[in-house]
This record gives sequence, structure tokens and C-alpha cells, in this order.
Amino acid sequence: METSAILAFITSIGACLPASPATGQTRFATLYSFTGGSPNGLTAANGVLTVGVRRKLALPSLFDMRYSNPIDLHAVALEFPKVNFVIPHFGAGYFRETLMICDLCPNVHLDTSSSNSWTRYRSESLDLKAVFRKALEVAGPQCLLFGSDSSFFPRGWHEQIYETQIQALYDLEVGGEQARMILGGNLERLLGKAS
Repeated sequence: METSAILAFITSIGACLPASPATGQTRFATLYSFTGGSPNGLTAANGVLTVGVRRKLALPSLFDMRYSNPIDLHAVALEFPKVNFVIPHFGAGYFRETLMICDLCPNVHLDTSSSNSWTRYRSESLDLKAVFRKALEVAGPQCLLFGSDSSFFPRGWHEQIYETQIQALYDLEVGGEQARMILGGNLERLLGKAS
């Protein structure tokens, strides 16, 4: 039987919170049942997001931080163990919580995209190499997905982010097979395209 991958981005983890106090059913449960319960569902949630163009235009952020903590994903990830969840940007300011969730739920993965400017919120100094080291230590290479933070106009491909991540992996002496997993193999596996 062929399974199709469903790519659903939830812009905040608020989708994991109960939709109705009477039923206790999460918004995600409703979405999941709507998709027919595809076991290859791939879902993303966000932490602290900054959109540079908004800042340049002095526009407020529309992201509701109340629903950004990856810990809120824990119960849903346990309830739907066949659904693969991806937390982008190394948790975007919720790195510790993201690692906790990845450690507790094998169906939760994290992507490496963004400039990782969220590290400025940390009390201790944390560079990309240290972030990769800790993510590899706790979550393992099988849970990391390369993210370029590239998009369409006006940004396009972010070669510098790619090069910085490659350098961090090289500096950490990540082996070729693990690097291949991170740089594309894991995503292919999650989408059911791995051979």
C-alpha cells in the first residue's frame, strides 16, 4: 500500500491546545482526522520568529508567543506516534524545550534553518557549533533535518546559512553518513522517498 506524505505547517503550537474544554480534543486531532489519519503526516511548529521585512517596515509581529513553546507538543506527539513532527529553527528560542521533546518523543524532529538569531536570548554564549553538538548529543543525527531558511522573493537561496552549517558539522567531525542523513536523507525518509 502506498502512503502519501501530508505537509501541514502549524504556525504556532496553539493548534495542539484543546479546541473545546468539553471534549478535550485538540485542534490537531481534528486536523489529523480530516486528513484521514495519514501516518506520514509531517507537521511543523514554531518558536520565536522574526521576519526581517516586518522589522524594516516597523510592522508588529503577528506571531502569538503564548503558543510557541514546544512542550505544548508533547501530549499530541504521544497521542499520534505515527505522525512525524518537525520543530523548525532548532526550536527558535526554545532550544532546551525542543531537546526535551526530541528526547521524549521519537516522532519529533528538528530542522536547522534560520540565522539562529534566537541565540541572543540565551544567558550563556551559544554558537551554531554548540547548538549542533547538543542537538546531536540529545536528539541524534536521525532527528535533524537541514533547513536553509531560503524562500522565494526577495530572499532566495541563503548560501551563507548552508556554508555555516556545513562548517559546523565539519568542525564537529560529523561523519559522512550522518551528514548525508542531516542534509537530506532524514527528510527523504520522513516523506517516504528513501530507498
